[in-house]
Amino acid sequence: MNNYQNLDSIIRNQQLKPLIDQVKTIKNADLQLKRFLSPPLSEHVVVCNIRDKTLILQTNSPAWSTRVNFIATEILDYMRNEGGLAMVERLKVKVVPLSPQSTSERMSSRSVRQLSKESAELLRSVATGISDKRLAAVLESLARHSQKKKES
Repeated sequence: MNNYQNLDSIIRNQQLKPLIDQVKTIKNADLQLKRFLSPPLSEHVVVCNIRDKTLILQTNSPAWSTRVNFIATEILDYMRNEGGLAMVERLKVKVVPLSPQSTSERMSSRSVRQLSKESAELLRSVATGISDKRLAAVLESLARHSQKKKES
């Protein structure tokens, strides 16, 4: 006989009921929050938990966190009155930055701009007229680098 119970029997036996109820509450709270917040803020904030009378939200950057904290009182009032979370007394905001993979995907989808031939010539011209040798060398390097990219 197998020692593992199948998922269906676990659900039927109500062993996961508290967890399932918590997930439903969080999902409903997230839907209510999305109704309250307007874009683009609503696209960067999710309800990640409700614990110890605290509504815990997650944003993907400190900038969005600041915006949420600025309207925290309004969010709490709405979630208590319209969102079905009368028991919530506090709001906490966590910042979880986008993963490096999603950041690199965003970067790769951006168009790559090439330095024009005229801009490279201008860089060389400025470099020859500058007394600061280090700056001149950097400008020359930029001009050479743009040619290498164009040729390859």
